Amino acid sequence: MTAVEHGNGKCIFYDQPRIAKLSFRKGISRVQVFYHCGGEIGVARWAGNGGHGLGAVVSDGEALGCVGGCGKGRGATNLVVICDDTILVGVNTRVTCGQRKGFILDEKAKKSFTISDNILAVIAGDNSLCTEMLTYVKERLKYPVEIHREPYAGIRLAALEAWRYCNFVTKFDGRALIVGWEKKDESYHPLTYLVSTSELIEKSTPYEALVNGSGGQHAYFYYEVYKKGNNREEIFELMKRALLFAAIFDENIGGIIRVVKLKPLGYYELYHQSVLNVLFYHYNDFATPLSNSLFSVWYNSDYEYTHELSVFIKHL
Repeated sequence: MTAVEHGNGKCIFYDQPRIAKLSFRKGISRVQVFYHCGGEIGVARWAGNGGHGLGAVVSDGEALGCVGGCGKGRGATNLVVICDDTILVGVNTRVTCGQRKGFILDEKAKKSFTISDNILAVIAGDNSLCTEMLTYVKERLKYPVEIHREPYAGIRLAALEAWRYCNFVTKFDGRALIVGWEKKDESYHPLTYLVSTSELIEKSTPYEALVNGSGGQHAYFYYEVYKKGNNREEIFELMKRALLFAAIFDENIGGIIRVVKLKPLGYYELYHQSVLNVLFYHYNDFATPLSNSLFSVWYNSDYEYTHELSVFIKHL
């Protein structure tokens, strides 16, 4: 094991060339940071593939002995920002055990779903139930005239169908952000909906962060503190760092950080990087939030990365 301490207050890595060499060499699979923030000391960890930029390591429930006892996978950070003619949609990909805190079921789980060319959904809560719900919504929107007597299957219908499904399923444990474009008078308007059993809320204020999931409050906090303007490229960079911030302070968050650009006539992925890569590329930006941190790196041969648990020690 090699530990690299941050103690200079200027960047996250005390010996940046050393940690870079360690992080991106073959065989390294896991990094742990002991961070100090707001009077608390905590632990956050990330896994990698040990060969090519530290991609995520996947562990399934059977390998953990969690079958029948883990409950459904959960853990998410969803972050959505409307930027005039573009909607930026950010997620992480980790799924953790619902009942056994800290066990990682999947580091590459699907958290974003395509409903149509200009409607996407991102989820939090029970991953399985949310997937079934969005599959149902996508199928229903194929027949807008027959089912809804509407000529166009827009985002409002998608949100309504999702809300009906949530209330139809007993004890539905999930929440979705449905984002997209509504066509009206030959023009397109961006809309976002927060959907659960108790909510069907439209929130579509430009440049305002809309969040969902256990890491949402951390992402929202970082976004609000460090937002300086409405430049789209700056918003995109800020979203990456906000999603990383959530991963540091929530053990349920990790895996891959993804950001998708959604336009009225289609979408494409802007960003797809492991949490550790994002941290490496943005270490200077976290000098203040992580002003006293210890990073440690493990070799891939030591053990398989399957567990995550953050421990806070107050008043140390």
